[in-house]
Amino acid sequence: MKLFRLIVAAIIAAACTAPTRVQETPSNVESIDAGIAEVALDVLPAIRGLDGKLCVLDFIPASSDKTFKSDFGRLVAEKLSAELVRRRASGERYAIVERTQLVRIMDDVDSWGENPRLIEGLRRMAGMDYLVSGSYEVVDDEVAVTAKVIKASDGSVKASGKTHWKLTPGLERLIHRQEKAAESIAMEAALVYKGAEDNKLRLVHEGMTLTERNSYGLYLRPAQDCWVYVYQADSRGKVSRLFPNPDFHTGSNFLLAGDEHWVPNETDLFELDTATGTETVYIVASREELPPLTSLSTARTGEFKSKLTSLNLMGVKGVVSTGVQRARPLKRRVEDIFTEQLKATANFYSTISFEHR
Repeated sequence: MKLFRLIVAAIIAAACTAPTRVQETPSNVESIDAGIAEVALDVLPAIRGLDGKLCVLDFIPASSDKTFKSDFGRLVAEKLSAELVRRRASGERYAIVERTQLVRIMDDVDSWGENPRLIEGLRRMAGMDYLVSGSYEVVDDEVAVTAKVIKASDGSVKASGKTHWKLTPGLERLIHRQEKAAESIAMEAALVYKGAEDNKLRLVHEGMTLTERNSYGLYLRPAQDCWVYVYQADSRGKVSRLFPNPDFHTGSNFLLAGDEHWVPNETDLFELDTATGTETVYIVASREELPPLTSLSTARTGEFKSKLTSLNLMGVKGVVSTGVQRARPLKRRVEDIFTEQLKATANFYSTISFEHR
């Protein structure tokens, strides 16, 4: 499913030059059919020249939180899929894959992780030769729907279509009714270093400089049960997983709400090696375990960033607030440390970088 999500993201960002048709005043859900028929007419000329199977994905909002799918997006996808099946002429080489089969196969891909060979095999089995992907956007008193036909293997756009409807109360309720509401994740976090002179723990600020005299560690306290992964990227382009890491006796990375946790552990701190330059620490928090990260202990920076992108994580760069947290960091000493409040409406990652001199 990771490959398909990447392709869908690329499609939504691409420029659309398809013709626009405006429907007058739909009074109920069934009136969507006329617009769906016109979208189908836009993309059919390209589809009729294809040799392979076609899958229609749920339409998603173009400019809002994409962590959920609305009933509207699912309904448009189902109607467009049915319309393409209805208009398929005998002798044409393309076929429409049943949406129930599509859902099953994409769930299978999630369970297999990111093994390229298995994903490619499942894609072929599901008929993922071509995808019809779409988005919708509410602007003033209209809702715009865009559909595109893409080649699944490389994301190239083969055709596109677009239509508008007047936004009636019935359509508005359908658009804003979510299949699954996004659940927020919040966490207190602090990357701290030990002062070389007084041994006190202080917060590492973005861009500050640390030397080999400054050992460092990470304090975590989630507000919800979640899976946490911590990585560090160095100036040589190498990324290493700090947490979970059996070499550091870190324990499980499934953290319970309200529990304090230290990385590497409650008795040790990390030491910097001899490679100077920019060091970046990544904190990933998720409601569910992320198999691609569970199996990734080391990687090159490009590979690691690609995996983060494929997981559709929200980026959390800014800090909501900063406060003092009384914690038990090392050897059960009680200290006051500053913590940053990280919060997002879905699975997220946050970064902090410092200079190693």
